[in-house]
Amino acid sequence: MNRRIFLKRITAYITGFFFFKKLSWRMATVHAEKTRPKVLRVYHAHATNWDFQNSVTSESRYWERVNIDACRKMIAEGLKTFTKNPTLDEAWNWILYQNGGKGYVKGQKISIKLNWNDCDPGLGDGPNGNYLVSNTQLVQAVVESLLVHVPGLRPENLLVGDPSRIPYDRIRSALAGLGVQVIEFKPDIFIASPDGRLNYPNWQDDYVCDAMFGQSTHLIEMPLLKAITPSWGVAGVLKDAQGKVGLAKASYHDNRKAWKKKHRETFSHTDRLNTLVHMNSHPWIKGKRRLIIADGLYGLFNGQHFPSGPKDDIPRPWMLFNNAFPNSILFSTDPVAIDCVMHDLVRFERMCQGLSGSFLKPVKFQKPIQLACAVAGLGTNDEPAESKVTPSPIGPVISYANIDYEVADVTFRKPGLEE
Repeated sequence: MNRRIFLKRITAYITGFFFFKKLSWRMATVHAEKTRPKVLRVYHAHATNWDFQNSVTSESRYWERVNIDACRKMIAEGLKTFTKNPTLDEAWNWILYQNGGKGYVKGQKISIKLNWNDCDPGLGDGPNGNYLVSNTQLVQAVVESLLVHVPGLRPENLLVGDPSRIPYDRIRSALAGLGVQVIEFKPDIFIASPDGRLNYPNWQDDYVCDAMFGQSTHLIEMPLLKAITPSWGVAGVLKDAQGKVGLAKASYHDNRKAWKKKHRETFSHTDRLNTLVHMNSHPWIKGKRRLIIADGLYGLFNGQHFPSGPKDDIPRPWMLFNNAFPNSILFSTDPVAIDCVMHDLVRFERMCQGLSGSFLKPVKFQKPIQLACAVAGLGTNDEPAESKVTPSPIGPVISYANIDYEVADVTFRKPGLEE
């Protein structure tokens, strides 16, 4: 081998080495980016049209002022954007393969868990009141989309509701009109079985996961963007697991006492001690969770349990959205990540409002549920890069190192051919 050929080979070797090193670094970077959980917030300026000021002295109700067509557009555009699929058929198919799912097979049941906490007679202000619960129009948009775009799915195979609460008649009637099975609290709804039992060392009672989730193959959760208590921060999807668990064959009154007992054991940021870690780790929840669609049409930054601000669960305009309602829904497959984003939206709003509460405490006490569930491997916890944010009509810019958070304004987005 002459010197010229030798030098050419050495040069080629060195060039190739650095090229592939750079390529492998780029591939590793792309891989790292792909592993960041996605949280998408979809905004539509006309999703709601409720004048809170007039509601104080009139019979105006927030739940009568939700734009069903805007909800349909938000669900359609949100699903396609979140899944990066051009059609809703492909988007739902992608969703039903998440987290170990194997797609939809005709005859399988899909559960849609709602939040009817303030339908409780002891918490809300009656069937015509303005305490925030899941907006039925948004639920209808999800149900309609599933029935049209999941081949073989029939209405009776959709189990929709909240097994821990009794809904108002107006809600029950609206859902029944869609042909779905409406799930609500009944004394025998929490059926004791070896598969349904919840394994938590400090509980002596027979706590079980509701049969709604046992008989379903897939789970879609629809929590609220809602402040809840100084120690929890937000209701979210992780805390919503409390509405999935109860005492076997016990009365509503007995279950209420049991739920209060569970409340006291969710403040720990240690995964072994936080009961919500064990609830969210149940295979009927963790193994069937396909998608989380959080209802942020109105949102709630105040609440009965906070030391400052309004002492009710009536939604009010947000300063972060230029004194309007959020008009948003959030999508994710990661329960911890979406709860982090909702927590930070509430936290920044309370800061803008000058309200005190849990958000002035050290971080580990701000997010005990998210921290404990993240340690247990249930999702990704993160803190925003910003210490303060600027209001805007579509909401603030918030960025994370470990969460892929995106905001999409679909107000004037042209609909696709299938919508």
